[in-house]
Amino acid sequence: MAERISFDEYGICGKIGSEITPEKMAVLGRSICTVLGGKIALGTDNGSGSEMVKNAVLSGILSGGGTVLDFGGLPLAILRSGIKFYNLRGGVHISSDGQRINILSSNGINPDLATMTEIMQSFSSGKAEKVSHEGIREIISLKSYKLYYIRDIINNCKNEKLGFNLLICSKSSAASSVIIPLLDETGCKYTIYKGDKPSIGNEFAQVVKNEGYDLGAYIDESGEKLTLCDKNGNIFSDEMYDCLAAVIVFRTEPDKTFVAPMDASSAIEKIAEIYGGKIIRTRSSKNIIMSKISELDKDKLSSQFILKFDPACSIIKILDFLKTEKTSLEEIAALIPTFYMLKSSAACRDSQKIIEQISKKHKNADTTEGVKIFEENGWALLSPLKDKVRIVCEGTSMEAANELMAKYTDIVQNIIK
Repeated sequence: MAERISFDEYGICGKIGSEITPEKMAVLGRSICTVLGGKIALGTDNGSGSEMVKNAVLSGILSGGGTVLDFGGLPLAILRSGIKFYNLRGGVHISSDGQRINILSSNGINPDLATMTEIMQSFSSGKAEKVSHEGIREIISLKSYKLYYIRDIINNCKNEKLGFNLLICSKSSAASSVIIPLLDETGCKYTIYKGDKPSIGNEFAQVVKNEGYDLGAYIDESGEKLTLCDKNGNIFSDEMYDCLAAVIVFRTEPDKTFVAPMDASSAIEKIAEIYGGKIIRTRSSKNIIMSKISELDKDKLSSQFILKFDPACSIIKILDFLKTEKTSLEEIAALIPTFYMLKSSAACRDSQKIIEQISKKHKNADTTEGVKIFEENGWALLSPLKDKVRIVCEGTSMEAANELMAKYTDIVQNIIK
C-alpha cells in the first residue's frame, strides 16, 4: 500500500476527496491506535466537513482494537485538557472543514518526532494491526466534558461576576461555543464582531476604541490563538501578549516560572526580575513550548498553558486577574518594559549550513535555536527554516534594532552569494 498524505509536526492536512478520503482516514485511525494503543480521545470543531473524517478515523481506531472516547464538538484546547484529565494514551482532533487532523499524545500535546514518524510509517506501509470482530471495543461518550470544563473555569475565578464589556471576534465556531456561555455566566456584556477578515486589524481596533469597549478579543480559526486589543485601540503583538502572560503568571502562581521562546523579547527577563520569577528559554517550536510548559505541572494544564493555547479560558483568566487587581489591560501594558523588535527572512537553499557558518564565527553565541548573538545594543536570532533563514532582532532602541537587522541580513545575503 502506498497511500500519499502530508504529515507535519502536528498531524496531517490535505483536501477532502483527494488526500483525505474515508479509506485513508480509516487507515490513519488504525495506525494511531497501533502506535499509541489503549484509549484514544476523538473530538472535532463544529462543522459538517469534520463528520465524515471523524467517522472514518473512529472506525479505524475500533478496527485496530482501540477504545474511542468521543468528546464531540469542542475546541482543541479542551480536548488537550480531557486527555490529561482521563489519563488517555492520545487523541485526534479534526478541524471544522475536515482538512486538518491534529494528533495528540498522552500529555495532551502533539507527539514528538519519533512517535509521529512511527505513525507515518505505519500508515504508509498499510501494516497497522487489525482485530477480529470479537476484539472491537466500545465507544464511550464524553460529550459532557465540555460542560464540566466550562464549569471548572468559572469555579476557579476569584470573582463571581466580572462585568466587563467586550468586542468578540471568533473564527472558530468551537471556541465560540465555549466563550459565549463563559461570558454569560460571569456577567459580561459582549458584542459579536462580524468582520470577515482572517486576522485582527485596524477596523476591529477602531470599533473597540470608538464604541467604548473595555477590550477586544480575537480568536483565530485554529481556536488556539488569542489576540487582544485594549480600549485605546492598541493591538497586542505576540511578544506583548507573552509579556502580559508573564505578568499574570508571576503575580498569581506560587512557582513563578515562565517558559519563553528564544525569540521572545528580553522584557520577559526584566518582568521576571521585578516579580522574583524564573525564565526558561526554549526553542520557538509550538510543540517544544507545549512540552516544556507541561513539564512544570504534570497533573493539570498550567496557567501559562491556558494563557498560551486556550483563548476562551484565557479571556476569563485575564478578566478575572484585571478585576482582582482592580486594573485594566492598558494599565498592565504600561508596566511592561518598552522593547523594539524586528522580524524578517532571507530565501536560501540550505539554511542549516548558513547558520553553521555564522555559528563558527560567534563562539559565545547561544545555539539553543539556530544562533542567537548578543551585542551591546541588543541581539539577533538567526534560525533555519525550510528554504530560508529567519532573522529576529531586538535593540535597545528602534534605531539599534534597524542596525542589527541590516547587519545580519547583509551577513546572510553575503553567504548566500
